[in-house]
Amino acid sequence: DIVTDTTASDEWSDDEITDVVNEAPAMDELDTDLETEEDDDETLNAEIFAALKVPELKEKLREAGLPVSGKKAELIERLLAV
Repeated sequence: DIVTDTTASDEWSDDEITDVVNEAPAMDELDTDLETEEDDDETLNAEIFAALKVPELKEKLREAGLPVSGKKAELIERLLAV
């Protein structure tokens, strides 16, 4: 006793396609979401680096093959640019 829906179709009507397209987020909204995530990541990294001591920052810079001279803020900027 299997019930078969004879009205179902694998094809979408033009109206259904239009509805789906209109409900989808615009590309600029998706880009904004990605930028926000990147900004959040940079803020998180900056906070992590700020919590480190200068010798620890210098070690990370050495590992990245970057110059180790400068004040703490300069070291953090250099690490964030990587």
